[in-house]
Amino acid sequence: MSMRQIYLPDGLLASDVVPRMASKGVTIAAGLGDAKDKYVRIGHMGTSVVDAKRGDVDRIAKTFQVSLDEAKNAKKAIVEETP
Repeated sequence: MSMRQIYLPDGLLASDVVPRMASKGVTIAAGLGDAKDKYVRIGHMGTSVVDAKRGDVDRIAKTFQVSLDEAKNAKKAIVEETP
């Protein structure tokens, strides 16, 4: 098994991204320790990595980008609504 850690852009937390990924059928986890909110962890292993025809890695990458964009837009909307 392999694990990747991806640090999130400033202003976003793991709690902004993890549920969005889950709602799209992709399970990832928040970070650990003092930096737990600043990054997410994505595990990958076996067939999901070595069989490119399955498209798992591409699906995770695309879903992650969509989830990041949604989270950024949600944060932006909150800031714009604040008087």
